[in-house]
Amino acid sequence: MLALRVPILALVTAALASIPAPTGAQVDVQRSFDRGDWKVSVRRDLWNDEIDAIAQSNFVPISPGTGYAGIALHCVDDQLAVEFHWPRQVTTSGGERSVFYIRVGRAGPVAAWLTVLQNDHSFRGVLNRSMTTITEDDLLKADEMTFGPDIGGPAAHVRTRGASEAWLAIKEVCQSARPR
Repeated sequence: MLALRVPILALVTAALASIPAPTGAQVDVQRSFDRGDWKVSVRRDLWNDEIDAIAQSNFVPISPGTGYAGIALHCVDDQLAVEFHWPRQVTTSGGERSVFYIRVGRAGPVAAWLTVLQNDHSFRGVLNRSMTTITEDDLLKADEMTFGPDIGGPAAHVRTRGASEAWLAIKEVCQSARPR
């Protein structure tokens, strides 16, 4: 009887896995799991080992002893939003908590925003204020990128290494998420 149960379970598991994910905004957080002090969220049908490796290796400590930044990929139709999350215990010297967003469109530059949360009030500003967009060429040439916005308080720096490799993989995920 046990020998019969195993193949049936395998068939049921395979059948559930083959059910297509819904389209549109509902798919952006279907796969979500913790990696220590940060969280990864992505469409389950788009996640792969390459993206997983990038998410785990592409971030360095924000400052000694404070932990690592996290990455979340949100695929919605033809666009991909990438969030860089700070661990809960990581704050700037001014006590702010920050989330950095990149939103990738079907074509054109990468628009960048920073949300700074302080005293339950949200401020949205442009990356480095004077730099409103990051082009694909900027990302491909960058071995290390430092984002240092200063909005209503001290600058909050998030450093990434291997930015060009991460961008190429993110671009591939975004393209595969486009409606057909």
